[in-house]
Amino acid sequence: MIGYKIDYIDEKKKIPVVVFEDDKYKLVAEFFLAEGRNFGREILAALTQAQRYPAANFAGNAFSLDIAVDFTVVTNDFTDAQCRISTDILRKVAADYVVACE
Repeated sequence: MIGYKIDYIDEKKKIPVVVFEDDKYKLVAEFFLAEGRNFGREILAALTQAQRYPAANFAGNAFSLDIAVDFTVVTNDFTDAQCRISTDILRKVAADYVVACE
């Protein structure tokens, strides 16, 4: 299991950030900071869609997701940096992030 927590940059403004125990998921944390507050529900819907269909995609302002049943590739569209993460874990993080944004 990939360890993570939702923390806040600013308690007053409630700006949530995802903090992973393993630094190899730093790009995923950046993805949520850049796209999660604006597109959290859409991200969660795309990840949920992957449970019914073999593939799904999400494109935000700076990042994109190539979603498969087992793994998702998170890509920074400006630098082409990529990170692969379990779709189930990413779906759980997205659900927690959406709640943190409310």
